[in-house]
Amino acid sequence: MVKEQIIKIDEKKNWVHEFISDEISKNMIFDISVIVCSYNPTKEALFFTLRSIISQKDIEVEIIIADDGSNVFYKDDIIAFFEKNEFVNWKIVCNEVNHGTVFNLYSALKVCNSRYVKFISPGDALYGETILKRWKDFQYNAKSKWSFADAIYYKNQSNEQIDLECQAHPNNVKPYLKNDRDICRWNYIALDDIALGACVFCETELAESYISKIVNQVIYAEDNIWRMMMFDGIVGEYFPCNAVLYEYGTGISTSRSDIWFMRIKKDWDKANELMIQNKKLDNFQRKVVNTWKINEENNKIKKIFIRGKLKQYIVSKLHMRKTVKRDNM
Repeated sequence: MVKEQIIKIDEKKNWVHEFISDEISKNMIFDISVIVCSYNPTKEALFFTLRSIISQKDIEVEIIIADDGSNVFYKDDIIAFFEKNEFVNWKIVCNEVNHGTVFNLYSALKVCNSRYVKFISPGDALYGETILKRWKDFQYNAKSKWSFADAIYYKNQSNEQIDLECQAHPNNVKPYLKNDRDICRWNYIALDDIALGACVFCETELAESYISKIVNQVIYAEDNIWRMMMFDGIVGEYFPCNAVLYEYGTGISTSRSDIWFMRIKKDWDKANELMIQNKKLDNFQRKVVNTWKINEENNKIKKIFIRGKLKQYIVSKLHMRKTVKRDNM
């Protein structure tokens, strides 16, 4: 059996249909909620992702599929998939119209019932059957609010997965391994050496708090919440493992579209504005804001003198960190 309810997710007329497995453990706090963010996905990509989640071992997982007003959404197929695989801890959140990635995640986070949360998109997959368990243990032992891992990039070619060697993100992980938190923050916020959004693991309450700060203002680039956390001094940890199979070239950030580039830049600028809004900045944050201004000027000579910029350029040319090949799961 499946329960359905229609909920109003915020003060605007944003109506959401929520479908819930009748067998889900209603009062259980799960180890992690994996939110699958969908918008017009192919069936193949969607079920490729779902299979990787339901196969996770030694961890209590709930799956929340958040659909952002797709033209065609495979609700009945998804429910049949869960029933066939005897997986009961699922919810489906369907936005009536397309609002963008941030609102889609916001609506899903509202129904999470877990300590941790992981965002993922159709076409991407968790790498290995124990990766969530290992990642959760790492984060718990590190006493970290959020963390990021490595990805294996791939593309589909003639129905075959082809691994790609690309620059890994962040490129410089040495400050994280050395626990040099000030350098981690500076590199992330001022030098834009950011983590791949598909490879982040976060405390649910914290993720919901930061998504709430940007909803209806930042539209597509939800990755800005990790930048905002770094700006506020909440430093992510590096989990040095292949955690995700990442389909390169299909997402917003890797589509190489001029239209999407401008949309993401607009979101980026809005997030920067929200970071400093109604806030008394400390010395570190003032230096970051000054760096943003220099970058906007597009003065190459000034940019050379940004702290760490020249070193970043030299290191990237001499030793660019590449995405790693597949290893044993």
